[in-house]
Amino acid sequence: MHGFLDKIGNLSWIGPAYADQGWVQLTDAEQVAIRTAEVKARVEAEKAVANTALSNSAITIGEKTAWSEYLLALDAACLCPDFDCDPKLPARPNA
Repeated sequence: MHGFLDKIGNLSWIGPAYADQGWVQLTDAEQVAIRTAEVKARVEAEKAVANTALSNSAITIGEKTAWSEYLLALDAACLCPDFDCDPKLPARPNA
């Protein structure tokens, strides 16, 4: 395994296009940070959808309430202890 790990750290053996590239093993903290960033980006995208729906002038009071509750549920999901590995995002309201 030792020779193989040396090869994946430096991919120049594949060809000149890969001379400055290689794979590295991420620490657990780095993996958690990446997963957290991906989930936060998804939450931000959902918030953008909700804010767009709320800015619609033809929205009904019931729809506005549903979207507002959805935004609150998204914020609550971000506070869960297992947010990085098992996010429980709420279902998007039908609009």
